[in-house]
Amino acid sequence: MASDLVVGMSGEILIEACYLGCIVASMQPCLRFKDSLPTNLLGYSIPIYRNEEIYERIQTALLDQEFISRIARKLHDFKPDGNATQNIVDLIIHMIQTINYN
Repeated sequence: MASDLVVGMSGEILIEACYLGCIVASMQPCLRFKDSLPTNLLGYSIPIYRNEEIYERIQTALLDQEFISRIARKLHDFKPDGNATQNIVDLIIHMIQTINYN
């Protein structure tokens, strides 16, 4: 929580850092498949997909006060819904119902 920036590729640690209100950068240069990190997809973390973007994105995340404030406000409302078990059950039911038995 005392970090100015948390940097990683993807995974739970980056999601947890967002929940804690940290500025997060997800460095995934040369990503071959669709980004699966939900915080990138929802705009809570900073995706970096090309080597050429690294310096500028990191500099912005550390020094641009307007950007930092905007992300901090967004992260303030980023809370788990508390329904993890029910969400998984709903997903399993949905998957079972959509299986094609042919």
